Amino acid sequence: MQTTETRGPQMGELIADFSGTTAAGRTIIRREYKGRCHLILCFVAPLPAPEQLMFTETLGGRYAAFREAGAEVVVFGGSEAPATPYPTLADTDGRLHARYGATTPLLIVADRYGEVVVRRTLADSSADLDEALAVVEWLQMRCSL
Repeated sequence: MQTTETRGPQMGELIADFSGTTAAGRTIIRREYKGRCHLILCFVAPLPAPEQLMFTETLGGRYAAFREAGAEVVVFGGSEAPATPYPTLADTDGRLHARYGATTPLLIVADRYGEVVVRRTLADSSADLDEALAVVEWLQMRCSL
Protein backbone atom coordinates (compact mmCIF):
# COMPACT_ATOMS: atom_id res chain seq x y z
CA MET A 1 0.00 0.00 0.00
CA GLN A 2 1.16 3.45 -0.87
CA THR A 3 1.62 6.05 1.84
CA THR A 4 2.24 9.58 0.60
CA GLU A 5 0.94 11.72 3.46
CA THR A 6 3.34 12.68 6.23
CA ARG A 7 1.13 14.49 8.76
CA GLY A 8 -1.88 13.19 10.64
CA PRO A 9 -2.32 9.73 12.13
CA GLN A 10 -0.07 7.13 10.52
CA MET A 11 -0.26 3.33 10.41
CA GLY A 12 -0.53 1.93 13.93
CA GLU A 13 -1.52 5.27 15.46
CA LEU A 14 -4.96 6.27 16.72
CA ILE A 15 -7.20 8.53 14.68
CA ALA A 16 -8.01 11.97 16.04
CA ASP A 17 -11.42 12.83 17.44
CA PHE A 18 -13.84 14.51 15.09
CA SER A 19 -17.40 15.72 15.07
CA GLY A 20 -19.70 17.43 12.64
CA THR A 21 -23.20 17.64 11.28
CA THR A 22 -24.45 16.13 8.04
CA ALA A 23 -26.66 18.02 5.57
CA ALA A 24 -29.58 16.01 7.00
CA GLY A 25 -28.82 17.40 10.48
CA ARG A 26 -27.36 14.20 11.96
CA THR A 27 -24.48 14.80 14.38
CA ILE A 28 -21.49 12.52 13.87
CA ILE A 29 -19.05 12.13 16.77
CA ARG A 30 -16.02 9.82 16.70
CA ARG A 31 -16.50 8.50 20.21
CA GLU A 32 -19.95 7.09 19.30
CA TYR A 33 -18.24 4.52 17.06
CA LYS A 34 -15.38 3.57 19.37
CA GLY A 35 -15.47 -0.14 20.15
CA ARG A 36 -18.60 -0.65 18.01
CA CYS A 37 -17.48 -0.59 14.39
CA HIS A 38 -14.51 -0.04 12.12
CA LEU A 39 -14.26 3.32 10.35
CA ILE A 40 -13.55 4.23 6.77
CA LEU A 41 -12.61 7.92 6.64
CA CYS A 42 -12.53 9.53 3.20
CA PHE A 43 -11.19 13.04 2.71
CA VAL A 44 -12.20 14.56 -0.62
CA ALA A 45 -11.43 17.85 -2.34
CA PRO A 46 -13.22 21.02 -1.25
CA LEU A 47 -14.76 21.59 -4.68
CA PRO A 48 -16.52 18.80 -6.56
CA ALA A 49 -14.40 17.47 -9.42
CA PRO A 50 -15.32 14.70 -11.89
CA GLU A 51 -13.12 12.22 -10.00
CA GLN A 52 -14.77 13.14 -6.70
CA LEU A 53 -18.24 12.72 -8.15
CA MET A 54 -17.27 9.29 -9.51
CA PHE A 55 -15.85 8.35 -6.09
CA THR A 56 -18.99 9.41 -4.20
CA GLU A 57 -21.19 7.52 -6.66
CA THR A 58 -19.06 4.37 -6.36
CA LEU A 59 -19.04 4.68 -2.58
CA GLY A 60 -22.81 5.09 -2.50
CA GLY A 61 -23.17 1.80 -4.39
CA ARG A 62 -20.92 -0.01 -1.91
CA TYR A 63 -22.07 1.61 1.32
CA ALA A 64 -24.38 -1.28 2.29
CA ALA A 65 -21.50 -3.76 1.90
CA PHE A 66 -19.34 -1.71 4.29
CA ARG A 67 -22.16 -1.57 6.84
CA GLU A 68 -22.77 -5.32 6.51
CA ALA A 69 -19.05 -5.95 7.08
CA GLY A 70 -19.11 -3.98 10.36
CA ALA A 71 -17.86 -0.57 9.27
CA GLU A 72 -19.15 2.96 9.03
CA VAL A 73 -18.02 5.29 6.28
CA VAL A 74 -17.58 9.00 6.96
CA VAL A 75 -16.71 11.37 4.12
CA PHE A 76 -15.17 14.75 4.85
CA GLY A 77 -15.84 17.27 2.10
CA GLY A 78 -14.81 20.85 1.80
CA SER A 79 -18.14 22.46 1.07
CA GLU A 80 -21.76 21.99 2.11
CA ALA A 81 -22.27 18.31 2.75
CA PRO A 82 -24.62 16.74 0.18
CA ALA A 83 -27.35 14.24 1.02
CA THR A 84 -25.76 10.79 0.63
CA PRO A 85 -26.49 7.31 2.03
CA TYR A 86 -23.29 7.59 4.11
CA PRO A 87 -22.47 10.43 6.53
CA THR A 88 -20.79 13.36 4.81
CA LEU A 89 -19.40 16.18 6.91
CA ALA A 90 -18.56 19.61 5.56
CA ASP A 91 -15.02 20.77 6.34
CA THR A 92 -15.29 24.29 4.94
CA ASP A 93 -12.42 25.67 6.99
CA GLY A 94 -10.16 22.68 6.17
CA ARG A 95 -9.45 22.05 9.87
CA LEU A 96 -10.15 18.31 9.74
CA HIS A 97 -8.29 17.87 6.46
CA ALA A 98 -5.27 19.53 8.09
CA ARG A 99 -5.60 17.50 11.31
CA TYR A 100 -5.50 14.29 9.29
CA GLY A 101 -2.83 15.50 6.86
CA ALA A 102 -5.20 15.20 3.91
CA THR A 103 -3.56 17.43 1.33
CA THR A 104 -4.79 15.11 -1.44
CA PRO A 105 -7.88 12.85 -1.49
CA LEU A 106 -7.20 10.39 1.33
CA LEU A 107 -8.59 7.08 2.56
CA ILE A 108 -8.06 5.89 6.14
CA VAL A 109 -9.28 2.56 7.50
CA ALA A 110 -9.28 2.35 11.29
CA ASP A 111 -10.26 -0.63 13.40
CA ARG A 112 -13.07 -0.38 15.95
CA TYR A 113 -10.65 1.05 18.52
CA GLY A 114 -9.36 3.76 16.18
CA GLU A 115 -6.00 2.28 15.15
CA VAL A 116 -5.06 3.16 11.57
CA VAL A 117 -4.58 -0.01 9.52
CA VAL A 118 -4.69 1.58 6.04
CA ARG A 119 -3.71 5.09 5.00
CA ARG A 120 -3.45 5.87 1.32
CA THR A 121 -4.08 8.50 -1.29
CA LEU A 122 -7.31 7.85 -3.16
CA ALA A 123 -6.35 7.05 -6.72
CA ASP A 124 -8.83 4.56 -8.20
CA SER A 125 -12.29 4.70 -6.62
CA SER A 126 -13.25 1.13 -7.36
CA ALA A 127 -9.93 -0.52 -6.46
CA ASP A 128 -9.44 1.61 -3.33
CA LEU A 129 -12.91 0.78 -2.03
CA ASP A 130 -12.51 -2.93 -2.86
CA GLU A 131 -9.28 -2.97 -0.87
CA ALA A 132 -10.87 -1.10 2.06
CA LEU A 133 -13.77 -3.57 2.14
CA ALA A 134 -11.37 -6.54 2.12
CA VAL A 135 -9.46 -4.99 5.05
CA VAL A 136 -12.68 -4.42 7.02
CA GLU A 137 -13.77 -8.02 6.40
CA TRP A 138 -10.37 -9.21 7.63
CA LEU A 139 -10.63 -6.99 10.73
CA GLN A 140 -14.10 -8.31 11.46
CA MET A 141 -12.89 -11.90 11.16
CA ARG A 142 -9.90 -11.15 13.39
CA CYS A 143 -12.15 -9.56 16.02
CA SER A 144 -14.43 -12.60 16.13
CA LEU A 145 -11.60 -15.05 16.87
